[in-house]
Amino acid sequence: MIYYPMSNGRSIDEVLRLVKAMQTSDEHGVATPEAWQPGEPVIVPPPHTVADAEARKEQGYEYTDWYFCKKSL
Repeated sequence: MIYYPMSNGRSIDEVLRLVKAMQTSDEHGVATPEAWQPGEPVIVPPPHTVADAEARKEQGYEYTDWYFCKKSL
């Protein structure tokens, strides 16, 4: 449930975007950045081991750092 103060406007488009982002996160086990829209890259959870971190460089992710990678769905 989302509460807005009565003095602020409502945005159904933002509520629908939020629902799609939450469904995507749940279905694929990823995170979505702020203002994410379907079709944009999602954030991959961080690796659990050093070996997993090293392997990420070769897995086709948008590799920023060992703990921060994005991918397309």
